Order: sequence, then C-alpha cells, then structure tokens
Amino acid sequence: MFECVSNYLTKKAKDKLASRIQPKMERFMILERQAEACAMDAEARLPIWQEMMSIGQYISEQLESAKGFVDKEEYLKIKMGLAVMRDDIAKHSVR
Repeated sequence: MFECVSNYLTKKAKDKLASRIQPKMERFMILERQAEACAMDAEARLPIWQEMMSIGQYISEQLESAKGFVDKEEYLKIKMGLAVMRDDIAKHSVR
C-alpha cells in the first residue's frame, strides 16, 4: 500500500513539475534556434544567451523544490544536463 502511494506521489509530482517546466523548455528551444541564426553576431546573441541562462536557473529551482518527489536517478540526469547547458551558454556568451 505504501509503495502504491509513493509511486503515485512521484508520478503526480513529476506531472506537476513537467507542467511548470514545459513552457520554459519550449521557449528555450526557440531561443536556441535564434542563437544559431545569429551565430556570427555576438552582440545580438548575448541577450538570447542571458534569457537561456535565466530559464536554466528557473528549471534548476523547480527541480530543487520537487527533489523529494522525483526519482533520484532522473533528478541527477536533469541536474547534470543543466550544468552542461550552463557551461555551453557561458562559453558562447563570452565569444
């Protein structure tokens, strides 16, 4: 019985987390395409990268708030992905 409740809470928390993060991820993908389109123009690219970093921070905060309800392996994968994303953005924003 406890395991069923635990599984339900984890799924419910994941669904709630996904509903908060999904619009931000969609915006992130749009920004990614915009950044690629102006790859040679560092001045135009900077505000795009800054917004992408802001979205990454938001997602990271949402993950922290749901940490107890999200599968630990899944949580670590997402956190590592966000760290890689931040590193990539930092590299591109200083070019």
